Amino acid sequence: MDATRESNVYRNVKRSVAVALIAAAAFSAYVLVLSLLRGSLYWPKYEMTTGQIVAGYFGAAIVAGPVVGLLWPLTRWQSGAAVVGTLGGTIIYGAIGVAMGHAREAWFIGLIPGVLIGGGLAAVWWSDAHPDSVRKDRTRSVAILLGVGIVLIGAALVYASRP
Repeated sequence: MDATRESNVYRNVKRSVAVALIAAAAFSAYVLVLSLLRGSLYWPKYEMTTGQIVAGYFGAAIVAGPVVGLLWPLTRWQSGAAVVGTLGGTIIYGAIGVAMGHAREAWFIGLIPGVLIGGGLAAVWWSDAHPDSVRKDRTRSVAILLGVGIVLIGAALVYASRP
């Protein structure tokens, strides 16, 4: 790998990790404020403490940030942005599932919001940033998202049929 490309990869990873850590800090601050307003650091609905939730946010950021940064070159296309958003979102939501004690189902828990929120938002943000390119890339994006949707439905059916 040449020096320029290596420095771009490093820059992308560094930027993605920074954004992920800032988001984790913002969500953590929000949860901490809610905990203080409630007068309790324990969340009985989720069977978690505020510390566990915060650890989940930062754990997700530490894993998702580098993945998004390494795959950043794919975001030059709308379909690539959707894939990168899907992977990042799935990792984040899956990590929260693990933190909530659902490690066995974390991949499934993370996949649906990962696709819908992570992939969907990435595709929309890409469209906003590239208004002249949307028509060219729309068909490919729709085909990829439909394919992912079909795979998700199949995975849900297989998972639901398990004992």
